[in-house]
Amino acid sequence: MLKVLHKFSFYCIISIFISYSLLSSQTLNGVEQNFRGEKILDDQGNWNGLMNMNPDPDGEPWISGGLSPLTAEQIAEYNSLPTFQIPEHLKGRALPQTVDNSKAPQFRKIFNQKGGSCGQASGMGYHFTYERNLELGTLPTSKNNICAYGFTWNFVNGGSGTGSWPSSGYTIAAAMGCGHVADFNNADNGGSGTAWMDGYKGYYNGNDCHVVEQVKFNATDVEKMKNWFYDKGTGTGKNGGIITFGSSTKFNITTIQSGPFRGQKLSRRLESGSAHAMTLAGYSDEIEHDINGDGIITEDVDVTRDGKVDFRDRERGAWQLINSWGGGWNNSGKIWVLYSGFEGRNVLGIKVKKFETKMMLKAKVTHRSRGSLKLTTGFSSDINATTPSKTKSYGKAFNRAGGSHPMEGSGGNSTIEIGLDVTQFYTTGMAQGKFFLKAESSSGTVVSMSLLDYTGTQVQETVCDKTNVSISGTTYLSVVKVFAPLTTLSPNGGEKWERGRTFDVTWSTALSGNFKVELLKGSSVQSVIAASVPAGSNAYKWDIPAGQALGTDFKIRVSSLSDPSKVDESDKAFTIEEKSQLDLTLPNGGEEIEKGSTVNITWSDNLSGNVNIGLYKDGKLYSTIAEDVASQSPYKWQVSDKVNSGLDYRVRVTSVDKEWLFDESQKNFTIRNPIIAKFPYIQNFDKFDNGSVPLREYWEQIKGEDLDWTVQSGSTPSRIDDPPDETGAKADHTSGQGKYLFTEASGSNSPGKKMNIVTPIFDFTHVSNATLSFWYHMFDKTEQEMGTLSMDINANGTWENDVIKLSGNAGDQWLEKKLDMAKYSGTKLLQVRFRGTTGQGWHSDICIDDFKIDASIPVNTTLKTYSSFNINYVDSRIVYTLPGLNNGKKTHVSLELYNLQGKRIKTLVDGLHTTGKQYTVSLTSNSVPLARGLYLLKMKAGEYRSTTRVLYK
Repeated sequence: MLKVLHKFSFYCIISIFISYSLLSSQTLNGVEQNFRGEKILDDQGNWNGLMNMNPDPDGEPWISGGLSPLTAEQIAEYNSLPTFQIPEHLKGRALPQTVDNSKAPQFRKIFNQKGGSCGQASGMGYHFTYERNLELGTLPTSKNNICAYGFTWNFVNGGSGTGSWPSSGYTIAAAMGCGHVADFNNADNGGSGTAWMDGYKGYYNGNDCHVVEQVKFNATDVEKMKNWFYDKGTGTGKNGGIITFGSSTKFNITTIQSGPFRGQKLSRRLESGSAHAMTLAGYSDEIEHDINGDGIITEDVDVTRDGKVDFRDRERGAWQLINSWGGGWNNSGKIWVLYSGFEGRNVLGIKVKKFETKMMLKAKVTHRSRGSLKLTTGFSSDINATTPSKTKSYGKAFNRAGGSHPMEGSGGNSTIEIGLDVTQFYTTGMAQGKFFLKAESSSGTVVSMSLLDYTGTQVQETVCDKTNVSISGTTYLSVVKVFAPLTTLSPNGGEKWERGRTFDVTWSTALSGNFKVELLKGSSVQSVIAASVPAGSNAYKWDIPAGQALGTDFKIRVSSLSDPSKVDESDKAFTIEEKSQLDLTLPNGGEEIEKGSTVNITWSDNLSGNVNIGLYKDGKLYSTIAEDVASQSPYKWQVSDKVNSGLDYRVRVTSVDKEWLFDESQKNFTIRNPIIAKFPYIQNFDKFDNGSVPLREYWEQIKGEDLDWTVQSGSTPSRIDDPPDETGAKADHTSGQGKYLFTEASGSNSPGKKMNIVTPIFDFTHVSNATLSFWYHMFDKTEQEMGTLSMDINANGTWENDVIKLSGNAGDQWLEKKLDMAKYSGTKLLQVRFRGTTGQGWHSDICIDDFKIDASIPVNTTLKTYSSFNINYVDSRIVYTLPGLNNGKKTHVSLELYNLQGKRIKTLVDGLHTTGKQYTVSLTSNSVPLARGLYLLKMKAGEYRSTTRVLYK
């Protein structure tokens, strides 16, 4: 039990009380909160750094000082976490002015933490509880849906109520979830701060969700954090995240004077430090505070007078901070913090996913001093093994944790029953395996141990035959699990399959010999699907006949031909129903879609449910266009100007109810900037902005990779003019005064970190005698750390990787690489990609400069002239006919406008035309402004081409 130190004279007590009153009054009047707090001692009279920060001696304690100093290992772990990235196509999107996830129904009520539990109160009590409820669609109105933050805190607080960082709890939750308040109310509701959960059921229930990823944020990156709060960068506009962090408890409080949050408390500056862990749940751009008192609200003026304009100068915008000091603190337990005043440390978000427990060890363990006990699990496929070949630990849980207390905690029992998830050791179809409990200590007892198998329709428990095993050094207990010789996996009940389609019937077995697959209707065999399937395949592709009877009472039976007694069937019935229709019609391949344009996605179907619409690039999901929308064609797709240009896109429409039912574009289509068609093309990067920022002139960073390429002038940051160690170029290749691109490999940017860029798209339709060249610099003084540089080419939608691949130290020099492009002549569209991969250390800066494509284009670019196009240009209008072309049938016609530098300005016509008909189109169509001047008008009709000069006045 923690207690407040009261070893003062009467005079001191009176003085402190007066100070409390004055400070409380000052805080209410918006003056800085300078109260430093009162020490809190543990039962042994020791002070563990905890302070009561409440100026009211009769109020609830506001405990801070609950974060332990970061160890070198914790710092390294944090640095290794991925930084949250906004998908390229969502950068710059309009976000709501205010997002407050603390008002979401999945967010639990404000509470007052126990002891120094702030790290777990914020990380598990608020954060994990919120994400779990989002994932499962549940609400924290039931104790079954509130995570007991004491479950993790009591593993990491040393058994003395000291603090911890949220990440310690996330690591435990990644391995075994978190107990619920319904099963472990002691730890969340006035318990001792040392209790460990007793009862296998609680561990099983708490294993329903795991942390699958932690992401970090730079406290200065306002846009990334706002995108996380809004929808975690998914583009769906829902299920936004929250964030935990550590900071000081000097809040510098004032009162908001105007706007929708007038009268609420605002922290002008949350100073750096690590006394307390808290939660951010949203933001508002509607909050303003005049930092420098000039009467003007600005975001781009140096109000701090430090000689630069950055996030600290923003006088508009604040984060919604949630504390764990009860509802009496400031705004009912919350406070706003200016963007410019946020100095959080270890700023973290998490992603949580539903977890299906398939295998779990149940153990009853006795120990009088649990801080010397370590429990882990293991597995071996060899049932005669005496030690495991694979192992699993559980963060700081059961890892010589909890201090010198009995297993249940201070004053509790020495014996508790626990559950340890071992699902990761199970593989579908495995025949047998040996599961281990490993106990390390010089004392204690494993009273009993068993394995619970949840893979079937009924839970099966395999009990270890050894009981009351004394722990001495390293002690193993194990059980051998033999799985069913034959198990039908799919369909196994509840599926809805359609006649006229193909589905996989699957089963698991270790049996040899062939297998028979039968269709049951009710309890009777309706047909033999496969008379003999070879051993080892464990699957059969079933083409359901179009005339197959419909019904809801079907099962599949699989049996061994060599031993008919080895047989299994679907656990429950599945349905065979009529074939549904889903056919994507646009975009279906070959289209060229301009960034910023609106495109109709069209399909036909007979679905009653909703669909998801996804954009795929190079065969992988690039972004979600629409999620869970009514299946009503067409869907108007506003193509973001932030999406990467490319020749390898497809759209996929998928049924929400039937994930296997989808249709996508038959071929790749292009999303493009203006096309480059004039050669030679030269890029020396001198006009680009320095840094890892969006590039210029249609060069683009490919997002989703580890890092970005960096634009640099002068030497790279890792370049040391006077060795012993150096890497990178001293200056650019072009002039020594310009710029170039390079891969920064210092710090956490190596080893093996990837970064990709792409060039503009080129029109090679009329190109001949083309040569590509670029200069590169790959200098590694150690000759052991340099990474690789690959150049890929996409011709009409298909990537050819490693057309050029360079690796290893090339010396302190710029070198030229050339490529004969003859094989690409006549290619309609072409794009180049550079892939940089950092090496084994920081000596792997890779630089490129002076990219060039040199090519010849015939003066007459007409493939086949056709004089009867009859193109006339009158008053900004183009009038044309196609008499006799294609024998009077329809033909595809495109009419495109280029400037004299060869860049495509706009597409005027792209569709089917009937020969013999007259058509009229305006140069100013498509709402794209057009400057006055001379242009090239290119017309294509079937295999015919024509180029005409037009003067727009």
